[in-house]
Amino acid sequence: MRTGAWFTGFALLVASMIGALPGTSPRPAMAGEYKLCNQTGYILDAALAVQVGQTTASQGWFRIYPGQCQVILSRTLEGERYLVYTRTPDAYDNAPIPSDASDMICVARDDFLIAGAERCADPSNQLVSFSDVTEDAAGEVGQTILTGQDNMDIEQARIAGLQRLLANANFDPGDIDGNDGEKTEQALEAFRRRVGITASATDATLFEALLAAAVDGARANGLTYCNDTEWTIFAAAGITRDGTTNVEGWFELPAGDCVQAIREPLSGDLLHSFAQAHDSNGFPVIQNGVPVRWGGDHELCTKPTPFEISDHSNCKARGLNITGFTAEDIGDSRGRIIRFRVRQ
Repeated sequence: MRTGAWFTGFALLVASMIGALPGTSPRPAMAGEYKLCNQTGYILDAALAVQVGQTTASQGWFRIYPGQCQVILSRTLEGERYLVYTRTPDAYDNAPIPSDASDMICVARDDFLIAGAERCADPSNQLVSFSDVTEDAAGEVGQTILTGQDNMDIEQARIAGLQRLLANANFDPGDIDGNDGEKTEQALEAFRRRVGITASATDATLFEALLAAAVDGARANGLTYCNDTEWTIFAAAGITRDGTTNVEGWFELPAGDCVQAIREPLSGDLLHSFAQAHDSNGFPVIQNGVPVRWGGDHELCTKPTPFEISDHSNCKARGLNITGFTAEDIGDSRGRIIRFRVRQ
């Protein structure tokens, strides 16, 4: 994840796009400096796209901490349209969703520069919804302010960002309200002592340490699936409590990725799991004539589309599939990580 301007390759790519289109009149120019300001209270990773004619180039990711304005472009860049997309790291239970998304543009999971980003030539990449960057009153593009539903100012967003990650890392900051109260300061000091960070540390150091602790805290509770294969995996998870089994699916896990399927601490009698590998065309992976899947003998109802099912009687008669899940005792475990691997 980058935290500074790194558009040399992007500028050259866009310049080549413009040069390939005689008569193109790009507008407006991103001249001098363009920055994103994060007033959401979440860590955001941003990507920028430039459209020239029918061709689009995209580049990311730029990490922008709560309460920070991050310069992501420090040179002139010309195009007909500019678009931005943001995502949040996995430590958050929820995240702000852009309300004015317009175009589907290709991104990669890690740092990327993509030409022809109006489609994804690499099946490991994905199309996501970008939003138009707005111009100021003078018709120039200088900055975009990313705001959440709480309409916080820059400093409130910074405090809320700290509070949210402290809470996710199991340090109680009180309400996540953007107000720097005594309880927030106590939680922050306790966290600094725990990880050995001084009060003079930069915000980047502090937020990255909090993010790592929040991820660890999240995985200490609930159920996390990790995909250690070369394929995309779709998984379902369920818990039996008081004789009722609630199952939810499908959770999509790209190769090498982890997804938290159940976020709250595990409780109940049995934990159920099923997963199946799919190739780049979306078909089940077959090895030695057998589908690559991870399951067991405990039959539960599922659907081909996303679902949540708690009644597992008469699956076929109700137009549902019957799928074999594992069934493991939860015991005293509050959290569990299941890694999907293929035996050699």
